[in-house]
Amino acid sequence: MKAEKVLIALGPWSYLVKKWLPEKAEKAREIFQPMQTIKAHSIIIRPPSPVSAHALFLTYMNDEGTQTEPEVYPRPDGTVYVCGVPEQLNEHTLPLDPLLVVPSPGACSSLHKVAGRISKSLEKSPVEIEQACCLPLSPDDLPLIGPIPVVSGLYIGTGHSCWGILNGPATGACLADLLSPSSSSSALPPSFK
Repeated sequence: MKAEKVLIALGPWSYLVKKWLPEKAEKAREIFQPMQTIKAHSIIIRPPSPVSAHALFLTYMNDEGTQTEPEVYPRPDGTVYVCGVPEQLNEHTLPLDPLLVVPSPGACSSLHKVAGRISKSLEKSPVEIEQACCLPLSPDDLPLIGPIPVVSGLYIGTGHSCWGILNGPATGACLADLLSPSSSSSALPPSFK
């Protein structure tokens, strides 16, 4: 397939693009190295009655002495989203198919246990959803956003870590501006040019 401009926004799977690049694009290939990838786990609980609308950011020590930093977010629909229990992945343990990213054994039950320790209501509430996702982290912890050197028309937008849910829309707007025919590179801050 031919295209004048291509945007790579594949999260931790963006490194796979280097297989498609021409041999002469060595500098571009260096950008597409496997990123640090964190598999984060989350559960959704529906307590029988509403809980306080305050988000909690915790440092928690479990019974085995392992410290973790779960987050608890009550939602307007009455459910409570609890996330945490990070797990380091690499290009060998990251599934090639994102649909194969599933919770690791025990991770979601650990989150439910933490939730139960902070609220009796959450302890007795059933878990409606258990899930996992992969968060891409660039080597310098800054997102990779903008044109790829050496390969004309190739752009990237990835590496946001857990902040992708917040910064993804702004990244998309900047990249849309860069990819539009009337583009101005002023859409990106100087550190991304």
